[in-house]
Amino acid sequence: YARAQNELGEYYRDGYYVVKDTVEAIYWFSQAAAQGLDVAQYNMGLCYEQGNGVAANAARAVEWYGRSASQGYSPAQYRLGECYYTGNGCTQNYSTAAEWYEKAAVQGNVDAHSRSMMAERLCQAACLYLV
Repeated sequence: YARAQNELGEYYRDGYYVVKDTVEAIYWFSQAAAQGLDVAQYNMGLCYEQGNGVAANAARAVEWYGRSASQGYSPAQYRLGECYYTGNGCTQNYSTAAEWYEKAAVQGNVDAHSRSMMAERLCQAACLYLV
C-alpha cells in the first residue's frame, strides 16, 4: 500500500485528479514514509524544506532526506548534499556534501556530479586554509 499512499500524496500535493490539498498530501506521504518507502520519505523532506502542508523546518527536511538517502534514493542523496553544502538545516560541511553528491552521481545524477566536484574543491581549499 505504501506506493499507492505516496502516489495519492503526490496527487494531493500537485492537484492531479483532486483538489490540491497540501495537508492531505502530508497525511498520505507520512503514511507511506512510516512504512519505509524511500520516495515518500523524500517527499516529506521536500514538504518540510518548502513549507508545503507543514511549517517549513529545514532540520526536519534533513532528517527525512537522510532516511531516504540512506536507502539509496538518488534525489534524496542530492538534496541532502545540497543541505550540507549550504548549511540549510544542518551544519555546513563540504566534505559530507561531496559524499552525498557522489552517491547520487554514481546513480547518474548529472547535477550531483558537478556539485560533487565543486564541493571537493571547496573542501580542499578549506583544508589548505587551515594548515
